[in-house]
Amino acid sequence: MSEIARAAGLSERSLHRQLVADCGLNPRQLLHTARMLRAMELLEDPTVSVGEASLRAGFLSMGSFSLAFKAFAGLSPSDWRRREETPRR
Repeated sequence: MSEIARAAGLSERSLHRQLVADCGLNPRQLLHTARMLRAMELLEDPTVSVGEASLRAGFLSMGSFSLAFKAFAGLSPSDWRRREETPRR
């Protein structure tokens, strides 16, 4: 976060306060949300495996990705992908 704060011309503490004020999320929560949304986007592409989506979203292990994804989305990455593939009426 220090690089982001420096690029924004803020101290880390000021960046933290500003993110919480503007987004309602601290830097760690914001990064986690961004990773999960990126993973969801990647999982929409059937040519991208769940493992590849995990790596490209910034996770180093499939286990931690699967647990984090399920906590975030309520479904495992594979179940979420299957849900997205189901035709909607």
